[in-house]
Amino acid sequence: GEEDRARFKIALGRARSLSSLVEPDEKPRENNTPASDLEEWEKVPNLRGVKTLVLGSRVDYPIYRKYDWLLSAAGDDARVVCSGRMCKPPDEAEQEQESELLDFLNNAPIAMHWLSGTGHVLWCNQTELNVLGYTKEEYFGKPIMDFCPDEQELVLEIFKTLGSGNTIKDVPVRFRTKDGSIRELLIDSNVNWNADGSFRHTRCCIRDDTNRKVREERLRVTAQKEAQLAKVKAAFMRKLLHEIRTPSHVVCGMLASLEEDLRDPARSLSDKVATAVTDTIGAADWGVPGP
Repeated sequence: GEEDRARFKIALGRARSLSSLVEPDEKPRENNTPASDLEEWEKVPNLRGVKTLVLGSRVDYPIYRKYDWLLSAAGDDARVVCSGRMCKPPDEAEQEQESELLDFLNNAPIAMHWLSGTGHVLWCNQTELNVLGYTKEEYFGKPIMDFCPDEQELVLEIFKTLGSGNTIKDVPVRFRTKDGSIRELLIDSNVNWNADGSFRHTRCCIRDDTNRKVREERLRVTAQKEAQLAKVKAAFMRKLLHEIRTPSHVVCGMLASLEEDLRDPARSLSDKVATAVTDTIGAADWGVPGP
C-alpha cells in the first residue's frame, strides 16, 4: 500500500546515505563481543511487519506474508541490497489449507492471472501457461504487453477501466502464443485494492474464444453463399417469368382482335382463355423477385 511504499522510500534514502552498515550513534559493545545477526539487523534501515507478495516454492502461487526488511547500500548510490525475514512462518495446518486452495487455483479448468498496477504478470495458473505455451520463467514478471503486442491500445483502455473501479466482462483480446500463433481470448477482470485504496493487483479470468470466432466465420461464409445463391435464383426467375409474360401479352392481344368476329360458343371459350392468360400475367408480375 501507499504507507509501505512511503516507509520503503524513507528507508532507501537512509541506506544510500550511510557510508557503512554502522549507525553513527552506535554504542560500543561490551567486552568486544562479536555482534549477533540481530544486532547487525538493528544497525541498518529496516521495515518491520511489511505485507509482502512472495511466490511459494511449491506451486509458485503469490502469497502475502509479513516480512521484516533491512536495506543496505552496496558500495554506490545506484544499488541497494534488501534482505528479509518472515515474521511468522505458517504452521502445518495453515500450509495444508493453502495447499488445497493452491491446487484448486493452479489446476482450475479456466485460465487465471494477476497483473500489477504496471501491467506485469505477478502470477498465472498452469492452465494459462498451457493455453499460451510459455513456462513460468518466460511469463512471470513480464509486461502483459509482450504477449498481446497487437492490442496495446485495448490493454491500456482495459487498465483505464479497471483503474476507475469498474469490472470488465467478455472483452476479446488477441494473445500471441509461444509458437507465434494468435489465440482469441475473452477476459473478465476486476481489481483487488489495498486497504488504503491503492492498486494491489488485477484478478483476471480468460477463456478461449477461438471456437466462437470459428463459428461466426462459418456462419458469415454460409450467409454470404446463401445471399449469392438467392441473387442467382432471382435472376433465373426474372428471366423465366419474362418468357411467360411476353407470349401471354401476345395471346391477349390476338384474342381481343378476334373478339368482335367470334360468336358463341367460340366467344365464351375465348373469354375463358383471355381470363386464364390475364391471371397468368398477374401471377408472373406478382412473382418477379426484387433486384
